[in-house]
Amino acid sequence: MVNRPPLIKSAFQKKHLSHPRLNEVLQWSRFHTNAIFLLVSALWIVLLYGRGICGPFVYDDLNHIQENPALSSWENTLHYFRTGDAFAHDLLPGGGSAYRPLLWLSLAFDRHLWNLNPCGFHMTNLILHWMGGFLSFILLRRMQVPTMLSAATCLLWLGLPINSEAVAWISGRTYPLMYIFLILSLLMAESYLKRGSIFTLFFYLAVLLGALLSNEEAILVLPLTMLLAYFSDRAAHRRWLALALTGAVADGVYLVSRELAGAHMPGGPPSFSIIGTLFFKYVAWMLLPLHMSVERSTDVPANRFSVIAAAALIGLLCFFGMIYWLRKRQPLPAFGLAWMAIALLPFCGIVPIYQGMAERYVYLASFGFILAIVATAWQSKTAGRSALVCIVILWGLWGAWHLRSRVLDWNDPIALYQASLETTPRSIKLLTNLGAAFETSGHFSKAMECYKKALELNPQYVPAIIGTGNIDQRAGDMARAEQEYRRAITIEPSDEAAYCYLGALSFREGKIDQAIQNLSKAIAMNPSDPTPYDDLGVVYQKMGDSEHAIQMYTKVLALKPGDPEALTNLRTIQSTQ
Repeated sequence: MVNRPPLIKSAFQKKHLSHPRLNEVLQWSRFHTNAIFLLVSALWIVLLYGRGICGPFVYDDLNHIQENPALSSWENTLHYFRTGDAFAHDLLPGGGSAYRPLLWLSLAFDRHLWNLNPCGFHMTNLILHWMGGFLSFILLRRMQVPTMLSAATCLLWLGLPINSEAVAWISGRTYPLMYIFLILSLLMAESYLKRGSIFTLFFYLAVLLGALLSNEEAILVLPLTMLLAYFSDRAAHRRWLALALTGAVADGVYLVSRELAGAHMPGGPPSFSIIGTLFFKYVAWMLLPLHMSVERSTDVPANRFSVIAAAALIGLLCFFGMIYWLRKRQPLPAFGLAWMAIALLPFCGIVPIYQGMAERYVYLASFGFILAIVATAWQSKTAGRSALVCIVILWGLWGAWHLRSRVLDWNDPIALYQASLETTPRSIKLLTNLGAAFETSGHFSKAMECYKKALELNPQYVPAIIGTGNIDQRAGDMARAEQEYRRAITIEPSDEAAYCYLGALSFREGKIDQAIQNLSKAIAMNPSDPTPYDDLGVVYQKMGDSEHAIQMYTKVLALKPGDPEALTNLRTIQSTQ
């Protein structure tokens, strides 16, 4: 008996043949899949993140961008190639310092292009995320992954809610920027494995250095390259070795540059007992991002062995066993799971990190996670294949809806911190940031309430102590405010902000000499901060010392070109001379 083709297929073929224009469109689409995906993914990004395109600077954006004078001068920005940028001094003794000069270069570019309009900065973040998705699509197609499977994977990854922190938060740009260079390096690696061109190997080295100078997580490019080579049918051993040596050279250059710049991550022993617990916690966040927070220093479980920790470690070993078992039976899901494991494990207690856990840490790992899910559903040979595909589609649409809601939180600092505190209520940093947001909006009683809650959790937390001093000063209790500022200085003698506020308070009370002394100390601690120069200029101007006032305002304009307050005060002095 002759097999007869399905009626639906026969009808489609007849309709197809009877419509030459449709045939032309289908033929064109086969040869222009990249252009179609580029357009579709652009529309998808706008749909998902469009409502947050003009959100304000929030969280660390205030220090990194709005109040960072280094971004207004290319010369000052280039110093990030010579020195690390400090972080977490308010949470860790000594804190740490990162070495990400290309991040600062990109922020400086936006600063010169858009001034301090956050819309432009957000636009750059969206473009970087979009291009990361497009390059991932190219990589999958180069790996001979079917077009629809590649497109579905990348669209789902672009709309994954857990990645919103790296995209909607301007300071999270370091991850999309690094990701672009990382995928480019893998594309160069794939091309080298195929053709063996020495020029491709050189470009692999160049883009790998770009990734490393964007974020230290790019150290994972080398193991990911080896993973790609392992799953490649064209991988000759000598080309594996060439890629490995080139990657090792790039890592060595980066580590030496980092050492010369004096950058260092927070120290501490690895937390091996809770690796499994942290790993599956991250997986749960990627799968069901119901409760999200921008600061998860309180999410890390205690570093001690327990039944749950033991079960999680056993589960992690089984996870690795599953990857090994799948490597030949289902190579694409195995590739995705291995990618996720390589990118996620360093953030599971192996590498000491001040925050312990953070949503943005899964930006790279989540691509492998999505690939494994989509490939498993797509390639399933069971009777429930259609049901699995439908479940993945519904899960992706649910995630997109959840992402659009999350993006709105980034439009309002108060809403962002309040939503995050519902998940991590013991975060002193979030409580202090919420207090500062309330203070800025004029809700001083709510601000004081937040500062006090932070101090209940940590009585020595200097930013919250300074915040209470600010509220006391606004309430007219100068003695109490001075007491809080001096308490902050006692706890952290190198805190320039405390000296700056104390100097402004002394001037307000008519203690000119003390004001000059405190503001001068603030300048000595951080000569690149324009705020104490501006305050000291006001002091000199009120004293009638025009010469010193002009010097201070000139310094402000050198650090922060176009500062309106400094320009106004400088013109006022010049008009009276």
